[in-house]
Amino acid sequence: MSSKMKWVFALVATVVVLAGAAVVYQLFSAQYTPELLEAQSSKSESTSSASRIKAPDFEAVGLDGNPVRLSALSGKPVVLNFWSSKCGPCRQEMPDFQEAYQEYGDQIHFVMVNSIGAFGETEESGRQYLEKQKYTFPACFDVDQEAVMAYGIQAFPTTYFIDADGYIVTGAKGMLTQSNLEKGISMLLPAGE
Repeated sequence: MSSKMKWVFALVATVVVLAGAAVVYQLFSAQYTPELLEAQSSKSESTSSASRIKAPDFEAVGLDGNPVRLSALSGKPVVLNFWSSKCGPCRQEMPDFQEAYQEYGDQIHFVMVNSIGAFGETEESGRQYLEKQKYTFPACFDVDQEAVMAYGIQAFPTTYFIDADGYIVTGAKGMLTQSNLEKGISMLLPAGE
């Protein structure tokens, strides 16, 4: 294959991937904005299972080097956060996630996805940041951008709140305030917890 054909093939493949990401992004961005943290709940009687969106599955690499698959975390709700140690707003919201993990970690899975490649992030820089800050929440590395592509992530940080059945309840693009993080978590837990 000539170098010109390889270049054309690479260009076409890139356009197809970007178009797919744009479709997923449009699907989620139209429904999951920070304002929905106050407006949408999976506990609502008016929310039919047909209108709910199943959380896309993905596999990342855990801190221990073992695979982490979202679909394997059944039985408990999930707080899914996409971050990079090079992202200022990501760093600002991390203490709130650590506090929430310490309070709710036995009731909710926290999946903190370090987006390798975002802002020049590497697995090493992500590990160093977690160690320096002494964060203990479960983190994993999206080394192949599988998770980023599955969710059409275009802004960091981005957070999704997923119920115990694997459906997205709500989410937000951008930095969450502690109050909005608590509101999202409250949508995942039975009343009174």
